[in-house]
Formats: sequence, structure tokens, C-alpha cells
Amino acid sequence: MVIVNTVEDIIAVLQNDPELLRQVQSVIMTDRALALPDQFAAMLETQNEILATIADLRATQNHILAEQGDIRATQGEILATIADLRATQNEMLKTQNEILATIADLRDTQNRILADQDDMRATQNRILADQDDMRATQNEMLKTQSEILATIADLRETQSEILATIADLRETQNEILSRTGNLETRFRRMDNDFGNFRGNYAETAARKDAYGLALAIGERKDWRIKATDIKVLGQADLAQLANDTRFDALPTSVKISFLRTDVAVQFFKPDGTICYIMAEASYTCYSRDTTRAMSHSCMVAQYTGRETFPVIAGVRLDRDIQPLIDAGDVFWYQLEDEELKPEETL
Repeated sequence: MVIVNTVEDIIAVLQNDPELLRQVQSVIMTDRALALPDQFAAMLETQNEILATIADLRATQNHILAEQGDIRATQGEILATIADLRATQNEMLKTQNEILATIADLRDTQNRILADQDDMRATQNRILADQDDMRATQNEMLKTQSEILATIADLRETQSEILATIADLRETQNEILSRTGNLETRFRRMDNDFGNFRGNYAETAARKDAYGLALAIGERKDWRIKATDIKVLGQADLAQLANDTRFDALPTSVKISFLRTDVAVQFFKPDGTICYIMAEASYTCYSRDTTRAMSHSCMVAQYTGRETFPVIAGVRLDRDIQPLIDAGDVFWYQLEDEELKPEETL
């Protein structure tokens, strides 16, 4: 005796006993439900005819695709529509199989299944109507293709004219780029020349303020320095300060840099002690100016044993050297733009 505990046990018993399955079906299924397989078979036959028709349509479309290279995108949309129809039909078949498999447990859904069949028949009728519309659309596509080919011929002619225009534009562009490159070169040279002029004016302004450099150092050190105790040094004075074997051993470039110090000043502190200032001047002071001022100041301190102050003088200051100024390693002397203007001559 077979023990049945679950729905799976019932299904297994029915699958193993065809006669029992037939008897159960005759009990739970109405005549209308028993007629469903035949109705589905007829419907499947109709669907197969539709699929055959669709296959013929696809063959026709493929022929059109071979001749209509420029309207393949439109035909692709038609093929996508047909693929959607076939997917819908496959989904319908899947739904039908699910309905047949669950009829035993879903007698209350038979009415809905019949209603679905009516919807499916209506859908089939719409598909047949769509086929007629597709044939009409294909004829319209052939007409449109001829118009597209004519338009393409016009576009190709226009394209040739555009390419010729582009070639002229490229030639003009190359000429403009060449002239622009020449202008950039000239502006770069002018900028360099202007930078040199500003540097020379800054150096001249710093020399004019040589006494002011000494007075500014004295003010910061709280020294009362007399103007008569200040002397601006020339190259001969610098050469005398550098009268040292250590200076003679330095590379020539270093010696020249020292002797070309922008501003060198000697002054006396209130106690009579001699001090020196080695200053570098630029419109905008950078680390290079700071390095030169500190190096020259160090050399004078070594050769003379006197206290020497490195100074940078300018209108603007690069922020990278601000820490050196804050630490007191170098003194900053502000020049004003008005001081850099050349003096008017009569």
C-alpha cells in the first residue's frame, strides 16, 4: 500500500499509474476542460502557420536588407518587432503548458483560462492584421529607399564640396598657426627684455637707496647710524675686501658674481664697529637672489671678520623665501614701483 503524505507523493502515484491518472482526470475535469488540448493543438497549428508566414516575411526582409544598405536600421526595427512577436508566442506556449500542468489543483481558474484563450485569439487576429500592415510598410519602405538613394547622391556631392572647403580652411589655419607662433616668439622675447629692464631699474633704485639700506638695518637693530658713517662700495672696494687666498681659489664665475654684487654698503655702528651690507635687487625677488646675497655676505664676513648683513631689495617677494626673512637669515627691503621709473631728462 502506497503512503501519501505530500502533493509530490500524489503526483508520483499518478505518474506511475496511467489508469489511475485517467480516472482522476475524468472525475475532476469537465468536458470543456478535456477539450482544451484539442483547442490548443489547433491554436498551435495556427501559430505555426503564423511562424511560417513570419519566416517568409523574414526571407523577404533579408532580400530587402541586401539591397538596402542605407536603411538597415529601419529593417532592424522590423526584425526586432518580429522577434518580440515570437517571444510573445513562446511566452504564450509556456503559459499554456503551465495551465495544463496545474489544472488538477486550479479548477477555479478554468474560466480565466477560457478568457485568456479568447484574448489569445484576438491577439492572433491582431497579428494577422499586423502582417498586412507590415506588407504595406515594406512597400512604403521600397519607395522610401528610392528617395534615400537620391538623397545620398545629393549628400555625396555636398560632401565633396565640404571636403574642398575643409582643405581651404586647413590651409588658412596652418597659416594662422604659423603667424601665431611668430607672435608668441616675439612676445616671449619682449617679455624677457621687459624683465631685464625691470631688473635693471630695480638695481638702479636699490643703488639710489644704498644709504636707506644701512639706515633700515640700523632701525631694525635699534642703532642710531649717522649718514656720514655710511659708504657705498664699488668693485674696487669689493676686490679689496676679497683680498684673501680663499677668494683666489674660488671658480671664476663665483668671483665675478661677488664683484657684480648689486649694492655693497659699509657703515659704522654707534660703537664705531664696521659692518657691511651685501644686497641683491630684482623687481621680484626669488630664491636665486636670496642665495646670492647670503653667499656674498658670508664671504665678506669670512674675509673681514666683520658682521655682514645679506639684503634682498625689490617690489615683489616670492613667498618661498618668506621663511628665511622671518627667521632673520636675510633682510627684505621694499622698493616702490614709482622708484623704478626712469628719471625725466630735459
